[in-house]
Amino acid sequence: YKRRGVVPVEGGILVKEWAPNAVEMHLFGEFNNWNETSHKCKKDAFGVHELFLPDIDGKPQIPHNTKVKLILTLPTGAKVYRIPPWIRYVFQDPGTNAGEGRFWNPPEPYVFKHPTPPRPDRLRIYESHVGMASEKPEVATYKNFKDHVLPQVKDLGYNVVQLMAIMEHSYYASLGYQVTN
Repeated sequence: YKRRGVVPVEGGILVKEWAPNAVEMHLFGEFNNWNETSHKCKKDAFGVHELFLPDIDGKPQIPHNTKVKLILTLPTGAKVYRIPPWIRYVFQDPGTNAGEGRFWNPPEPYVFKHPTPPRPDRLRIYESHVGMASEKPEVATYKNFKDHVLPQVKDLGYNVVQLMAIMEHSYYASLGYQVTN
């Protein structure tokens, strides 16, 4: 995650994505007035497309919280538009519900408010599916999970929760293995 996507690195911004079927890949967005061809990535023999944008006068070429996208040219000549898969921040527009990839590079790093918890002697993993974590015949909510399931998990001595099926899936009995997105 530190070397894929659109990430700040020493001296600039690294754009690096694996798309072996794409003939070409370009980065575009607010930073270049949505010019779809000005920032072409170089493709290596393994299908990794890469572009380095050096800082200008010590400042990144893409400002923090700027909208960015990729355009991929397929072997058929078709062009597809994508949010970079390794992007660090996606904003959902409340008006359209469309996701927008944003270059995330705040001027001040996040300062944690609490210390890191101590490392347990051993892992005790509780695997759960939030939507199925209810005794009622309904799709459960995160609030239900927080209020009713997590206290039980803690009381039983588990120290890790593995959540199944965070992504959208249409068939709940699949436990999320058959995703729709």
